[in-house]
Amino acid sequence: MNKLVNLINRFIKPLSFYTSADPVTSEIEQVSRFEQHLGKMIRARWIFSGTCLTYALVLTSIIGFKSDLFTAVRQFALPLFYIFFGTVLSNIWYQYSYHWLSHLRGLRQLHVLLDVVLVIFVIHYTGGVISWVWIICPLIVLESALVFDQAKDTWGVALFAICSLGWLFSLETRGIIPQVKMPFYDYAQGYGENLVWVFFSWIAFITICTASVGTYFMRLHKSNQENLKEKVIRDHLTGLYNRKHFFHSLQSEIERAHRFNHLVSLLLIDLDGFKAFNDTFGHLEGDKLLQGVAGILKHNIRADCNLAVYNVDIPFRYGGDEFIIILPESSPSYGVMQAELIRKKIALEGVLSLAERIRNQVQTVFTGKSKITVSIGVAAFPLHGNSVETVVQAADTALYKAKKEGRNAVFLAEF
Repeated sequence: MNKLVNLINRFIKPLSFYTSADPVTSEIEQVSRFEQHLGKMIRARWIFSGTCLTYALVLTSIIGFKSDLFTAVRQFALPLFYIFFGTVLSNIWYQYSYHWLSHLRGLRQLHVLLDVVLVIFVIHYTGGVISWVWIICPLIVLESALVFDQAKDTWGVALFAICSLGWLFSLETRGIIPQVKMPFYDYAQGYGENLVWVFFSWIAFITICTASVGTYFMRLHKSNQENLKEKVIRDHLTGLYNRKHFFHSLQSEIERAHRFNHLVSLLLIDLDGFKAFNDTFGHLEGDKLLQGVAGILKHNIRADCNLAVYNVDIPFRYGGDEFIIILPESSPSYGVMQAELIRKKIALEGVLSLAERIRNQVQTVFTGKSKITVSIGVAAFPLHGNSVETVVQAADTALYKAKKEGRNAVFLAEF
């Protein structure tokens, strides 16, 4: 039994968004977003199933149970009932299982492709070429544009739907699959193969147009979401990330550092005498000063700060005249515990050098009215704390000591 469980886990692991049994915040957020998408797809299926059932009941009440049309429809209604019943059962299963399946990659794509296959069966049992159910194919493509993140996935669904429909029409036209005859169509008139492919071309055209419109709005929505997110997490004055995003990023970095046994360092930077500077020279000059300090921070980190990716130092505006920098994976870890502790202490020397370089560059900034200095407190996870709060508190304590000792200094938190 254990071997079977291990085999299943080995198969599922590459398909999962979780890279370990202890997922980080970014992975949890991604899975939560995909879980919401799966929930929307399931609700859409319930709405579609309910609509089909309502249509069938209304149609039955109109034509009557004893009419000749109802007798004719009954001949092909049984396969459709099986399809409908199977769809309801599968949706019930998804309803109660998607919460623990949402961490699997490609699950949404698989759901949509199965929807296409289901619709192809329905088209076959409602007359094939003359079926009116083909309109559902573009609707499924539109659904994929609403729940997928990448346009290529939507185009893949559209291509799969067109190819599947063309395959069905081809098999029916050549007599390989017997066509289900509808009671309200005069088959004596017949229809040529050219008419079949004209009809197929029309369906393909509508599907492609739907995919184009859907992916256009997908890109537009994604762009709007990214712009909105940037406005929420960015400080409008300095262009750095703001305090709220700092705590979110630090939590994620600490979780990652804990998993891979890395060091995450913090530089808490405060401008010395900024209030007096503002009172003397005005807030406009103070804003220029903050922008200049932000530029110095961007210039001294290990990479550009436009994207807060891992292995990149990330600067933030922490408060009015306070800045803070996260230095993720500032020291790779290996070896025994005692040797690792010594090595990490030595690695902090590089962090202190960065802090000194920032302090010296800020000190050379001259606004035409006054020279500016900064005080910096340095702390690291897990040497100075094992949580976001304790590490930030350690850096704040080190900064307070730098202020107390006369400012314009760099202080390392105590071990």
